[in-house]
Amino acid sequence: MRPSSPRLPSRRVSPGLRRTGFAVRPSLHSYVREQLLITDVVARWPGPTHDATIYQSSRRYSKFEMGDYRGNLLGDSGYPLKSHPLTPYLNPITRGQQKYNDAHIKTRNVVERQYGVLKRRFPVLAVGIRLRLETAIRVMLAYCVLHRVAQ
Repeated sequence: MRPSSPRLPSRRVSPGLRRTGFAVRPSLHSYVREQLLITDVVARWPGPTHDATIYQSSRRYSKFEMGDYRGNLLGDSGYPLKSHPLTPYLNPITRGQQKYNDAHIKTRNVVERQYGVLKRRFPVLAVGIRLRLETAIRVMLAYCVLHRVAQ
């Protein structure tokens, strides 16, 4: 797993940052394989940043665009219409489209399960980390590395 740099984007102040009391929740965007194996993490964005925004500014996106990666990623309907992020049909009409959406949901469930496992292993991720944003990002990356080692 190669975590992305913890360098923050230019809008690094906290207006868009999710806060619970004094707790900070940076956004965690990860790439996961079938066995809940985290293969990459991007944790440098404030909490409410949409996954598609995070993805489009990632190295992985650039590599897919340049043709360095083959295959596909699963994304929700907010992801851009490109050849590599597979998104669900918004209004499936045919039986085939519905089956595709069903398979998409089941496959994306792996990512959601991985977040659940990570939050159960490190409960502070579920409630928010009471640290400065830069420190919270490093802690989240460390949790992801420890989670991968524990697998």
